[in-house]
Amino acid sequence: MESQFGWAGGLILQSVISRISKGHRGKIFGISQWMSFVGAIVGPIIGGFAWDYLGHQVPFIISIFVEASLIPLYIIAIKKLKPYMAEQLDY
Repeated sequence: MESQFGWAGGLILQSVISRISKGHRGKIFGISQWMSFVGAIVGPIIGGFAWDYLGHQVPFIISIFVEASLIPLYIIAIKKLKPYMAEQLDY
């Protein structure tokens, strides 16, 4: 279930990122992918420590709170970036 939220968030983020700059889309997607790779490395390390020292359910609870805390940040970022987008969002 949480992976579905992650995929949905990633697709929404890619849609917004692709509209920021026509000339620098590749750079922006590269930075975004690099940050994703960093999270894919750091997340299991932190999750492993949480599993070992705090309990077997804690890594899953942490991931739920992390995803839930990103939702307001995405909304704020979209609102702040909206005037600067090369291609406007349609509502």
